[in-house]
Amino acid sequence: MVAELHRRMLLILRTHKFIPGSPLP
Repeated sequence: MVAELHRRMLLILRTHKFIPGSPLP
């Protein structure tokens, strides 16, 4: 499902802090 993939990507980005200026919750 697309939502699951998107959620996983956000989680990875948050964990690795790849984008410090990203509007993540």
